Amino acid sequence: MYILILWYNISVLNFLYNQQLTYYENYARSVEEITADWHSDFNHDDYYELENMRIPFGIPAGPLLNSSYCKVAFDAGYDICTYKTVRAGHWDVNDFPNILFVHPEERELHFVDAENGILADFIPDEPLNISNSFGVPSFEPDIWQPDMQKALSSCKSGQQLVGSFQGLDGSVRSFVDAAKLIVETGVKILELNTSCPNEGTNSLLCFSPKSVAKITEEVKNAIGDIPLLIKIAYINYAGNDEINEKLLEELVVETVGKNRAQGIAAINTIPSRLVNSLGQNALTGGREISGVCGSGIKWAGLEMTRRLKDFSNKMYNKYGAGFKVVGVGGVNSPDDYFEYLASGADEVLAATGPMYNASLAYKIKRKILQAEEEV
Repeated sequence: MYILILWYNISVLNFLYNQQLTYYENYARSVEEITADWHSDFNHDDYYELENMRIPFGIPAGPLLNSSYCKVAFDAGYDICTYKTVRAGHWDVNDFPNILFVHPEERELHFVDAENGILADFIPDEPLNISNSFGVPSFEPDIWQPDMQKALSSCKSGQQLVGSFQGLDGSVRSFVDAAKLIVETGVKILELNTSCPNEGTNSLLCFSPKSVAKITEEVKNAIGDIPLLIKIAYINYAGNDEINEKLLEELVVETVGKNRAQGIAAINTIPSRLVNSLGQNALTGGREISGVCGSGIKWAGLEMTRRLKDFSNKMYNKYGAGFKVVGVGGVNSPDDYFEYLASGADEVLAATGPMYNASLAYKIKRKILQAEEEV
């Protein structure tokens, strides 16, 4: 039965990341293999008509494991591609499996439901939600640095490669070392990941604005004028709206407010307790909690986008300059993309949607072109 379920999974979905394979097996796939698996629904007429059209849409840190994935994504019209988060040394991946299909009872996944337990298995359904339980693995710099340079070479005119990074041992120096290693590759936009658990802990760095401030200050001193983005989670610390707003305000003031960063991206995932049909942990290795991404977290991404845009507008009114807001979470259709723009996002990124729908970027571009033709 297990084999049949996996076969059913693969037979009904086009995929960028093959959840039947281990992380390292996926890493080894070639451009041709990735393209063949992912592009079966691709509209090549759109490709030729819209290949030179650029929009502020792309893929965040996660699905683009290396230069092969980045090239395929750039070729598919995703104009902002974020290279999978790297560190200044090796960090192993969580146990297999890492991706399961997640089935919230309601269309929106909220924190109460996430804490109570959500069914997760190998059977896809709509709307699409998946687990993200990798543990932010990284190869040694000797491997990822030349590969990141190769990924940068696949950028077409008007496209951007973003280098995502985080620490290795919890020290500020390990963040700085990773940032400097990225700069050596020639990548011109960096993203500091504060939205995944800190090294050896279950806490999120973004819940400690003073720590983030210290890291961003040192990183910015090291990288100079190169733009730095901060990736944060949905701010739901202690479940208290007043505390959360003060925490977010402090985070904004201590990073973009002091020019230690030039933008903030939100969100990553919603941490959830995943269970199988028997109520047991759905993931092996004692993992009770996993980040969940997909359609169910769009509400959280939109809310954070609006909150961040409000802070950006206040900074603009006070100082004459705001900061870039990057909206992430639950974008599965062109309408989702436009909803993020209407909520204040300067750029929009999507992971789960593109993972199973290679033509999403071109569908958005097609809709933009049609709207322009109607004017």
